[in-house]
Amino acid sequence: MSRCIHIEACAFYNNKLKGIPNEGTFFKQLYCQQKSEKCARNKNSATADVSDPNNLINPLGIEY
Repeated sequence: MSRCIHIEACAFYNNKLKGIPNEGTFFKQLYCQQKSEKCARNKNSATADVSDPNNLINPLGIEY
C-alpha cells in the first residue's frame, strides 16, 4: 500500500474535476492514499498531467 506521489497536484484528489459523484471520497481513500499503483491517473501520469482538470480520467480509468 502506498500514498500517491502526485496527491498534492492531482486534479481528482483536489476536487478540481467537475462531475465527480459522492463516491469520489471512497476512491480518494482507496487509490490516492492506499493503492496508488492501481490508479489509472497515476499509471498515465507520464502522458497525461494529473494536475490538468481537462484530464478527465478517474482512478478507475473511466473517462467521464
